[in-house]
Amino acid sequence: MEDTQIEKNDVENILANYKGNLLFSEALERVNHTDLVKIINKYVHFNCFFGAGVANLASQFACQKDLFRDKDESLLYGDRSMEVGACIFSAAIDEFGDRGIESKPTHRLLAQAFLKGLNNYYNINYLEFHINEEISKKVKDGYGIEIPYSENQLFKSLGFHIGSELLADKEFRTLDEKLRKNHPELVNYLKITNVEISGQKMPAYYWVKIHTGVEIEHFEYAVRGAGLAFKYYSGSKIDAKNNILEGINSFATFQEDFMKTLLD
Repeated sequence: MEDTQIEKNDVENILANYKGNLLFSEALERVNHTDLVKIINKYVHFNCFFGAGVANLASQFACQKDLFRDKDESLLYGDRSMEVGACIFSAAIDEFGDRGIESKPTHRLLAQAFLKGLNNYYNINYLEFHINEEISKKVKDGYGIEIPYSENQLFKSLGFHIGSELLADKEFRTLDEKLRKNHPELVNYLKITNVEISGQKMPAYYWVKIHTGVEIEHFEYAVRGAGLAFKYYSGSKIDAKNNILEGINSFATFQEDFMKTLLD
C-alpha cells in the first residue's frame, strides 16, 4: 500500500538537515542592540508576505473541484476542495485578524508594532529599510503567487507552507527565548507598552508572544489538509506526496539562506 501520509516526524526529519534555526539562534545570541534592531527588521520583512501566500494557496486548493472528490458521493455532493483549502486557510484567519485582540489587528500590523516598540526603546531613528525584493519573490514563488498554475506546483506550495509553519514555530520560540535571556529589560518594556500605528494602539510584544503557540496549530492544520488532499485527490497520490516533500525542502533551503544574511 502506498505511503501517502505526511506526519510531523516526516517533516522534522527533513528539517533536521538544515541549519536555519541554528543560524537564527547564533545571530541573536551575540549582537549589540544596533545589530539586534537590524536583525529584527530583516525578520519582520521576511515574514511580510506569508499571510498573503497562505490565503492564495487556500484559494488555489478550494477552486480545484475536479481534483478533490469523494468517490462515494454523487457528482452533486462529492467535491471536497473546500475542505482541503479550509485547513490551509485556518492560518490566514489569524494573519488577517488576530482573534485574541478585540480590534482584530492583522499580524502584519502587530509585527510593525513590535518593531516600532523596539526602535522606540533604543531611540533608533530607523524609519527606512531596504526591502529585499528577492526574499519577497521567493515567498511568492513558494506559495504559487504570480506563477502559472499546475497540479505539481499546488502540492509543492502546500509543502512550502507545511515547512514554513513548523520552522516558524521554532523561529519564534527562539526569538522569545533569546530576547528574554539577553534583553530582559527590553522584553519587560515591550510587554507593558502599547504602540500607536495608524491610529490603533497595539501591544508591542504580542506578535512574538502569539507566534510561540499559534504556528504549531497552523502546522497541524496544514498536515490535516495534506491528509484530506491525499484522501480525495484524483491523481497520483505518491506523486503528490513527493511534490509536498520537495516543497518542504524548498522552504527549508530558502529559510537557511535567509538566516545566513542576518548579520550581513
